[in-house]
Amino acid sequence: MRNNILKNTLSKILLVIPGILIILWVLLPIYWMIVASIVPEVQISRLHLFPRLDQLSLQNYIELLTPGDIIKVKARGIQRYLWNSVVIASFVTVISLVAGSLAAYAISRIRFRGRDLFSGLILFTYVFPGTVLIAPIYLYVKSLGLSNSFAGVIFMELAGILPFISWLLMGYFQELPIEIEESALVDGCNRLQVLLRIVLPISLPGLVTAAIYAFVASWDAFIIPLVILEERDLWTLPIVLRHMIYGEYIKWGQLNGVAVICAVVPAVLFGLIQKYIVRGLAAGAVKG
Repeated sequence: MRNNILKNTLSKILLVIPGILIILWVLLPIYWMIVASIVPEVQISRLHLFPRLDQLSLQNYIELLTPGDIIKVKARGIQRYLWNSVVIASFVTVISLVAGSLAAYAISRIRFRGRDLFSGLILFTYVFPGTVLIAPIYLYVKSLGLSNSFAGVIFMELAGILPFISWLLMGYFQELPIEIEESALVDGCNRLQVLLRIVLPISLPGLVTAAIYAFVASWDAFIIPLVILEERDLWTLPIVLRHMIYGEYIKWGQLNGVAVICAVVPAVLFGLIQKYIVRGLAAGAVKG
């Protein structure tokens, strides 16, 4: 009896230890990033894992919010670049949801010639390496006169994000009972009214999931804004983060502060609507 209890205890410990190690592996860099952002610059080189309370300071964040030399040259405060990221990510999210919903509903419910081919092309476009498309899309954006502008960045990001949004919503719409839509059509609604009044309201979890994916994908984008945006006042946070790493002297406190700001926004969004994300992914992944 005692041996069985000992074996059960040891087996549970052996199962728990890997989980604890994985959690530490994931959370320790995040913890260190936060701690390094709230201690003065002069103390980072001798920073301990658990700093004293009298060592903590918001000086790095104050300096980031104050216009000054944070990225090679005189610049505005970090709030300017935060706003740029929010604007671009918001436009990408809204356009992705509108266009993706229309495309997904059309493919899911409307029969037309080449529907299966079009559906396959959407998925193929998503799995196609995005870096290969940067050069031709950039040349196209430049020919339209959209280089060095938010519109150019939004256009290029949509080329990579919109196919996945459409594919995700297709799977979600296909799981909805078609009888509800047929009843609305019999009552005199057209397809657009069915989509706006019936399909979208009951597809809220899927829409939230798609919106979060689009926002985070745009928020974290680095290559596309770096290629398109030449003017410093148009930079997004990932570009600022990259340009803070230069030369032999790096302001690690401010660098970690920007990294925290970059991570906080998506983390807050995930925390607020976590239940919708889980339900949306589960429903969108099942296609009958």
